[in-house]
Amino acid sequence: APEQTVPGLFEVELQANGIRGTSAQAVYPISLEVLLDHELEMITASTTVTSEADGLQELIPVIIRNNGNTLETFELSLQGDAYPLRATLSTTQTAPLDPFGGESGVNVILPMNVTSDEVLIQPGEYVLRVTAVSTTDATYKSEVIILVIITDTYSVIVEDKDLEGQSYRGGQSE
Repeated sequence: APEQTVPGLFEVELQANGIRGTSAQAVYPISLEVLLDHELEMITASTTVTSEADGLQELIPVIIRNNGNTLETFELSLQGDAYPLRATLSTTQTAPLDPFGGESGVNVILPMNVTSDEVLIQPGEYVLRVTAVSTTDATYKSEVIILVIITDTYSVIVEDKDLEGQSYRGGQSE
């Protein structure tokens, strides 16, 4: 079948003619079936991200490209070390992706909190896996793996104290 042919059953006829000077002719009907082709590509600018847990949110964009031969929608999930990082996805399902190169995107959101529910995000290596599963065929999935490296983070927590109406001069003790 030609490239960029959608799935389905196609009828063609093969016509055979006899040698020149004869009237012999035969027509043979042929049915061609183009099967469904799943081909998903998941692309990220970098599969390794290095950051501090400094409270500045990190976004990791992932491009999702449908190189298959039919319109597809994919359910998205995040596995691996998502919990200790408090990582989430910006969406859990793609819009319908056109065949032969239709694209969508999703962001992996890393809050990079200094603390996460009073638990420090420890320096180290964390693995995140973004998985896309076809909504029309749950046996087809694709994934991209991202390594997140948290470096040593130093922070100072300053007490929030209401000093309204108070003044101090240099050298003055309380």
